[in-house]
Amino acid sequence: LGNFAAALQPDSTVKQSDLFAALKGEVVKQCRNEHVAVVDAVDKLRVIQMNTLEDRAVTSAHQWDDAVKFMESTLTAQLKAAQEQSRDMVGPTATERWLYWQSKSAEQEARDATVQELKKLLEANKDHSEGLAADELTTVRKNLETRSVSVQGPFITDTWTHLYREHFLTSALSNMQECKKAFYHRELATSQLHCDDVVLFWRIQRMLHITGNALRQQIESSEARNLARQVKRILDSLAHNPHKKQQLITGRQVELAEELKRVRSIQEKLDSFITSLQEEKRA
Repeated sequence: LGNFAAALQPDSTVKQSDLFAALKGEVVKQCRNEHVAVVDAVDKLRVIQMNTLEDRAVTSAHQWDDAVKFMESTLTAQLKAAQEQSRDMVGPTATERWLYWQSKSAEQEARDATVQELKKLLEANKDHSEGLAADELTTVRKNLETRSVSVQGPFITDTWTHLYREHFLTSALSNMQECKKAFYHRELATSQLHCDDVVLFWRIQRMLHITGNALRQQIESSEARNLARQVKRILDSLAHNPHKKQQLITGRQVELAEELKRVRSIQEKLDSFITSLQEEKRA
């Protein structure tokens, strides 16, 4: 329906009248309200997805490379978003403050100090778990107090969540680089290089590809015909509703057409009057 609505939008590069804009909008609105996905199709699609996700065998180097590229692009995008969020959280760097006359807020100062303390935990243990232990939380808070930074546990935990997400994504990207050429050494990739994530992304990518093909076939085989019948029925209903037609089809073209209709009616009456006069004179 999104593509259908987009197809009805006028071309912005071509100057066009919006004579049927309201009518198109009404048709799209009613189609959205009345359209119902076929239940059987949804169930079939779910089965296809489940069967695809259960397949764990990457059968070619090309598939492996595609999965690596998909994983790399996904992780890179997520890491970029995490880094931007972290930058907003801790504020401008010293260079940015000096060059652009920027400053940090009190919260950003506290965030920055908290990040510095939390980074020490990650430096000491690069395989640190996702959560913070109670003693680690206490240690970080006391270290911050010695720096005249007073924060509470939830503040530290929230900062750790953002920092750990960035650390996790960076580690995943680094590990993925080692897995790029690991297709021909799959036992080593599984046992030592921990490339199971590449297989996971391959399964997801394949599921998305097969889902797209299934949806395309469903649209071509049934949904397009159903939508065409639905649009025809809506247009027929509007055609038998004079009030709706007057409300939906508006614009200067309609006004000119109505004026032309009145002019033609007057012209016909004048022609009829002149004919009558001529007949009276002959009589």
